Amino acid sequence: MENKIFDEILKRKSIRLYQDKEIPGYIINRILIAGHAAPSPKNLQAWHFVVIKNKKLISKIMNTRLAARPEGPTMIENKDPSEPKQNLPSLLILVFLDRQKSVFFDPRYHGNTDKTDYAGVDEFSYSDIVSLGCVLQNMSLAAQESGIGSCITGDILEEGINPEIYDLVGVDKQMYEIITAIRLGYPLNPDEKSWAKKNELNEHIKIIE
Repeated sequence: MENKIFDEILKRKSIRLYQDKEIPGYIINRILIAGHAAPSPKNLQAWHFVVIKNKKLISKIMNTRLAARPEGPTMIENKDPSEPKQNLPSLLILVFLDRQKSVFFDPRYHGNTDKTDYAGVDEFSYSDIVSLGCVLQNMSLAAQESGIGSCITGDILEEGINPEIYDLVGVDKQMYEIITAIRLGYPLNPDEKSWAKKNELNEHIKIIE
């Protein structure tokens, strides 16, 4: 009996070095479909994806805090063509919370009939964040299955990056909240083993019978 999904889960690792190679459209579509198939509270699907292929825009979004990043300065798309660009992903998907579809703003949850009454309130529910985590895992596994490396980028929310993203991608900050992003690209070293060793499972579980 094949355990393909289980095997892909165990093989998945964060990839931060990429080949300078485009990802075919059909693979991008599969990754997006996988993300959209994630569970969500009340099936509200409170997510919005911005898919960025433009390398200069990817660089602009990701270069604010490069000095502190382990990947180093080559994350920026260098003007000198002789400089390496392997750290720049082929694709960046920004994942936003759709405020009007959030369980926090849902009229069924609050007894209100007008969702727009809640748009712009600077809060969201834990349930929304959990569902967006499922979106990211689905995307990451769909990428893994297609030979695409991925890295979920939580520090997209760091001060200095967050405020300008909305203008850069033309998204209304009153309607959407940037939560995270996922980098995608063909691994530069596809056979390289992960340096991060997992703890023993029994260190993290408690079983009550």
